[in-house]
Amino acid sequence: MALVACPRCNITPPQASACGIRCLLRAPRSAASRPPPWRLRRSRAMAVYEGWHSAAAGADTDGGAPAPHVPPSLLVFSGGTAFNGVVEELKKVTTRVAHVLPVSDDGGSTAEIVRVLGGPAVGDIRSRCLRLSDESTAEALSVRKLLGHRLPIDPSEAKLEWYQIVEGDHTLWEGVSRPYRETIRAFLVYFHSEILRRSAEMFCFTNGR
Repeated sequence: MALVACPRCNITPPQASACGIRCLLRAPRSAASRPPPWRLRRSRAMAVYEGWHSAAAGADTDGGAPAPHVPPSLLVFSGGTAFNGVVEELKKVTTRVAHVLPVSDDGGSTAEIVRVLGGPAVGDIRSRCLRLSDESTAEALSVRKLLGHRLPIDPSEAKLEWYQIVEGDHTLWEGVSRPYRETIRAFLVYFHSEILRRSAEMFCFTNGR
């Protein structure tokens, strides 16, 4: 460490200065002696990591009180319906999960939507969103039941039931508040209008969700 003279008496340490103190002033570092920028960035990153690691391990930071538990964060690459059972178990461990799903499903009602309307296959995404949906209130359960409902296999019965849902007359709407109902119905009406615009394609509601 380079030392400079005391600014009061101009005596260089380690001699006692006239002001009765020993000067511990550092001389300015030259550019050659400074650490490179990458080392500074690495040191800061390590400091952040060590601070996070200490908090996650329950370090004593406030009068002996342990740090709050931080649930783990997960990134899940999976298929659609086959992974839904695992989702229920993951929810018991942590809610900090990012799901990455394919949009290439070509079966069931998803295939019919893609055939008539085009676009990506949304069946697996819909299914996963339902699995992750709120279940804490009676209304939340009613919405989940509505959006998870499957139409009958018979084409005529399926079409009739679909119209009842779109028009808001179906019993599935019971338990859903008016503001929530209008929000969901607005999307269903838009979806139905897109089907009607494709008059050249006859949409089949059989077994649809």
